[in-house]
Formats: sequence, C-alpha cells, structure tokens
Amino acid sequence: MKADQSRDFHGLTLIGGGFFYKLTSILHKKNDSLIGSPRLAIGLVLITWLPLCILTLITGLSDHADSSISFFEDFFVHVRFLLVLPFLILVEKSVDTVLTKYIQNTLHLVPEEEEEKYLHHVNRIHKFIKSPLPEILVLIVVYALIILHWRDISKFDSNRIYLTSSEGSLKAAGYYYLLVCIPLLKVIIFR
Repeated sequence: MKADQSRDFHGLTLIGGGFFYKLTSILHKKNDSLIGSPRLAIGLVLITWLPLCILTLITGLSDHADSSISFFEDFFVHVRFLLVLPFLILVEKSVDTVLTKYIQNTLHLVPEEEEEKYLHHVNRIHKFIKSPLPEILVLIVVYALIILHWRDISKFDSNRIYLTSSEGSLKAAGYYYLLVCIPLLKVIIFR
C-alpha cells in the first residue's frame, strides 16, 4: 500500500504477505487469489496429516497397550489437521475482508488532525505484514520451545503409540509431528 493509495486502502491485506504467503504460492494458479484457497487447504492436509498416517502405518502398531492411543484413535490430531488447519485457510479471505473494512471505516472516526498519523500506522502495519520476519520469529520461538522442553514433550506424548516407542523415545512420526506439523500449525494460527 503506497502513500497515494492509503486513503482508499487499495491493496491493503492483513494476510497476503510474508514468508508463508511466498512459500505456499506454488499451490495456487496464477490467476487465483492466494487467500482462502481450497487447494492450499488440501495441500496442508497432505503435508501434515497424510505423512503422519503413512509413518504410522510404516512403523506399525505393535506395542499397543490398553492406556495408549493409536493414530486412528487420536481425536485431537484429526481435528487439528483435518478440520482446524483447512478451516483457518478457508476463512482467511472473509476475515481479511472484514478487518480491512474495519480499518477503512475507522478512518472516519479519527479526527482530521490525526488522519496522517493513523494512515502512517496503517502503512507501517501493512509493511510489517508483508515482511517475512513475523512468521520466521514464530518459527524460531516454536522450535526454541520444542528444544527447551524436549523431554517433557516426549513424556506428554508417551501414551500416543504412533509418536513414541515403549521406551519413551520418539518414532519417525513423532519427529515429523514435532518438527513439521506443530510448527506449521502455529504459523497458520499466528496468521
């Protein structure tokens, strides 16, 4: 959003930029809007849930105990990656439209002597959103928390037999879940 476009807010979007936007642009047609794409929602399910399912089937379900949860019984994983993740992508466009209209309508409430200051802040927010820095910072924080709490995480997930072995160490699905699925979900929630 340039200074001459700031009054009508043409080009302002709160979710159409950053690292994730650029990374996922391959899942869209050139004419498609990147925001709210069903292809992106399906692509994220294929990146998160499907590999967990495949890794679970490859490693097997041999050490199943009465108190443990298998992949197919883990309600939270299915909700996170089959419902919540696609839902967040599909509602982005409508949420972005509402928030952009809110910012535009708020200009009418700002006193005239404060309009330039308001427009300056809107431009700064727009530049910040276009930057990859916020999403990269979220990834750094998520990975730092995973590293700092590595032992606690593997103990917490010890009843999920598809993530951890009977000795408490992570299986391939556990590593994929912690190092790919969870950080990706956190970035999408942050957006």
